[in-house]
Amino acid sequence: MAKLLDDLQENQMRKYSFFTGMAAVMLASPVFAQDIEVETDLGEKYIIKESAVKITLVTSNQTIAAKYFSRLFNLRKGALRIENRMKQSNSDYQRCLKSGAFPKSHCDYTMSSDFLVDEQDRLDYVQKNIEMVEGEMNDEIKSSGSRPMAILARYRPIFVDLNGLKKGLGYRKIKCIAPGAINDTSKEILQVYSDYKISTPSDIALEHAEWKLCQKLTKSLERLL
Repeated sequence: MAKLLDDLQENQMRKYSFFTGMAAVMLASPVFAQDIEVETDLGEKYIIKESAVKITLVTSNQTIAAKYFSRLFNLRKGALRIENRMKQSNSDYQRCLKSGAFPKSHCDYTMSSDFLVDEQDRLDYVQKNIEMVEGEMNDEIKSSGSRPMAILARYRPIFVDLNGLKKGLGYRKIKCIAPGAINDTSKEILQVYSDYKISTPSDIALEHAEWKLCQKLTKSLERLL
């Protein structure tokens, strides 16, 4: 599993400068130049200020890796179990020989080398499957071109009561899905960064403000790609 994460991190680092620059351009673009204000049915206000928004781009690399994660995790876990059994068997065999309590023939019989041969065959089979799945994943990542699939936004909204008093609320996390991303990645886009709530149209004032924020961000994304 460590190799999978290392490969993903290395791939993402190649794109880091590009996406960091893109995020900065998005926030500086005219589309995002004004704060977002939405009134409640009672006349209160929610404000989302540009300076309070931190954005991160989610690419197709991450959604593809999420799709393959379970398969690779289970395969690597299985390979590790086999390796541990082989190490334990060899350790038991060496301990049997060193004890001097039994003849070598007894150790050979109870710690049969046939067991290790069978386990090695199993390990080879699992490792070949790991290589095959990794190859499929890497090919899919390569062909995807690391397309932006979503924008993560973390911010603190401002609440303005009927007396005009402003209060900074706690941090909120929303996920803005890029146009066409759901069709391209199905449920994977929903799994990546699951602690971010997907923004959808809403009659609730704060959620409506978040939807407007997402509309601005995804529109900026379309203009830049």
